[in-house]
Amino acid sequence: MNRQIKKQTESGPIIKGKTNEINDKSGIQKAAEYSLLVIISVNLMYAVTSSGLTFINKALYTNFGFQSPLDLLLIQCLCNVAICTPMMIYKEYNPKSFKILDKFGMHVTPLSQAVQKWKLGVVIGLGNLITVAFGIYSVKYVSIPLFLTFRRCTILTTFLANYLLTRKGLDSRTYLKLSLITIGAIIAGLDTFNRDWFGYALIWMNNLSQSVTNIFNNKINNQKIVTTFEMNFFYAWVGLPLLTYYAVYTGEIKQLFDVLQIEDLTYRFNFLSLLILSGTLGITITLSTLLVVNLCSPFMLNINGNFKNILSAALGFVMFNDQKPTFLVVSGILVGFMGSCLYAYDELMQLRLKRKTKYDFKKE
Repeated sequence: MNRQIKKQTESGPIIKGKTNEINDKSGIQKAAEYSLLVIISVNLMYAVTSSGLTFINKALYTNFGFQSPLDLLLIQCLCNVAICTPMMIYKEYNPKSFKILDKFGMHVTPLSQAVQKWKLGVVIGLGNLITVAFGIYSVKYVSIPLFLTFRRCTILTTFLANYLLTRKGLDSRTYLKLSLITIGAIIAGLDTFNRDWFGYALIWMNNLSQSVTNIFNNKINNQKIVTTFEMNFFYAWVGLPLLTYYAVYTGEIKQLFDVLQIEDLTYRFNFLSLLILSGTLGITITLSTLLVVNLCSPFMLNINGNFKNILSAALGFVMFNDQKPTFLVVSGILVGFMGSCLYAYDELMQLRLKRKTKYDFKKE
């Protein structure tokens, strides 16, 4: 039985949602298998890429006056197509290529194999496209500190989505965690509700769509029907023609070309650099998330995310002038952070309990 579990862990992709056996190990146990430098580098990569995308998009909106989230989404799909498709074509003719990515759950499948799943891929692609679209648009209308505070409420929408599917109730401690996170978001948003209500609505739609999409994708992943890499591939190919048509139809594509025609070469270079970074960070975030889960643990991903959000909120106040750190805003951020920390602590206790149960089972 132990040999079978080991075999599945080494060969199968690591699935979001902590479904693989390897995810039950603690970060301390896994850290022993890798050097400290590797562990630190992987966590920094996740923190920088996941926060970097938010800051880059905000900088494009604020510092460059670029006001088209639709064009940003189009560039992201274009970059994903340019990255994923050549890799899958190369895999078609070199089956042994990209084996190193298999260890981290980023299995690259041959193009012909992925195309056979196109019907399911279209559904997955549309779901991911809607989720990313809500996120990109909400950053335009809301400051980074408040965006991150409301994004923590994804935990609430995930529990709600699970309840609608399973009708399984929650215990009092879970209600406490969800209440702290939600109340924190409400307190932080009180000062600017009249100004930013539309942005808040977009964030809540982002949270809800991500929760539903994650549950659906996790179910697909558990059955090993579509891999994480294929999800990026379908998201990009579904989005590219739809967004190209809509950007041309609405005339928003003109905003992109207007900026590219500016004579200031430094301005144009900086803009293009940020635009390409925004487009390529999507797949980098996916890879860094899988690396943290594999080399450390899902718990470490949660801890990393909490502290990353606090630092990002502080940087958001300094780098952009669209939100002042008022008493209500700071209080709301801290209350929400307390709920996230409580959630992370309970997750750690569950991991320890699983480890102890597994150890006792082996002794018997």
